[in-house]
Amino acid sequence: MNFWLRLLIVVVAATAGGLLWPYLRSEWGLYAFIAGVGLVTSVGAAWRGRGKPMKVFFGAVVGAGFAFGLLVTAHTNAYVGLAVIVGLVFLGSRTGFFDRGLKT
Repeated sequence: MNFWLRLLIVVVAATAGGLLWPYLRSEWGLYAFIAGVGLVTSVGAAWRGRGKPMKVFFGAVVGAGFAFGLLVTAHTNAYVGLAVIVGLVFLGSRTGFFDRGLKT
């Protein structure tokens, strides 16, 4: 991806975070943030490049696993959430899920 496009995305994301700060501090803000991060992670993991088909199932599982780890972190503490994410990564690597999903 072009450097200027990445810089533009970062600036827009930082501006949106600053403008939406009161909403993110509200009752539903944390859950909306976790859902957004899960959705962005899903699309990012599923995308294979221009002209190639997306791997929707792989992206959905990776995004849902990451969102689940963030949800556990929000309700317990950072160590338990990190343990959940590391455990899911370990499980995915042991079953060969990442090998099948990352194949182009």
